[in-house]
Amino acid sequence: MNRYCISCGLPLKGEDLMHEKCVRRVFSVSKIPSVRFSLNEISEKAQECVGKLSISGVQPKLSTKINRKNGEVEVVYAGGQFILKPQTDRFPEMPQNENMCMTIFEIAGVKTALHGIVTLRDGSSAYIVRRFDRKGNKKIHFEDMQSVIQADDKYTGSAERVGEAIRAYAKFPGLEIQNFFKIVVMNFIVGNGDGHLKNYGFLYDDDNEKVLSPCYDIVSSKLVIKNEEDSALTVNGKKNKLKADDFLRLANAMKMDESICLNIIKEVLDSRDKIMNFVEDYPFINDKKENFMIILEDGYKRLKK
Repeated sequence: MNRYCISCGLPLKGEDLMHEKCVRRVFSVSKIPSVRFSLNEISEKAQECVGKLSISGVQPKLSTKINRKNGEVEVVYAGGQFILKPQTDRFPEMPQNENMCMTIFEIAGVKTALHGIVTLRDGSSAYIVRRFDRKGNKKIHFEDMQSVIQADDKYTGSAERVGEAIRAYAKFPGLEIQNFFKIVVMNFIVGNGDGHLKNYGFLYDDDNEKVLSPCYDIVSSKLVIKNEEDSALTVNGKKNKLKADDFLRLANAMKMDESICLNIIKEVLDSRDKIMNFVEDYPFINDKKENFMIILEDGYKRLKK
């Protein structure tokens, strides 16, 4: 059986988790970075950073950079190039979950933030993702969709409303609508019922125009939350029992040509075998692998109807 890179999802040779070129692409060093602190130390380090970091969310996170001289992950208060997310007691194996789903999106042809897995000093895994709102020491302006549409709550809204914002403000609205549509469909496939307004956003390019950011914070929430919804935002007025017709109606509401919509759905369905092979080989979540494959198969089945 082939082995697959946990970053790009393509076949691997040897015993490594990532291609060397993927390691360089993500971390700018030749080997997966080492970490000298343990899971137990992360809470302490996070407390030290309170009031100094701008990373939102309830999961413990650290702003980090890679020391290119010794290949180690270092916690920083300013100028961080990466965000590190460790294991949590409430949702076990979330680093593996998020990294796996992000790679699945890449396999399906969706642009994602650069990401990988590192091992802490105690042997536990942590998810690490490169910040796309940084270019060297320069900060790139980013605006999430909750701010764009001025919603009171990140879970209040619809995919159609986000589509309207993209149509109104994006530099290349037609292309970005297609990109957004594929993201919504892929969230459905992997069982990400937590894709709220803050999980989409605009980056400002060199011309100060808005482009859709790479994907980030992609997890299979259905894998860890009982009775999780299909979607955090409504699609065709629904959050559950979604099927192909709902996505066709979403595309129509966003003024996409039906032929383009059908072609994107076909691309998603055609990527099934590659994704299933990757998940079958994925070196984590072995106790959850069967449940995740059921989630995937259910998504593919409903997308065909």
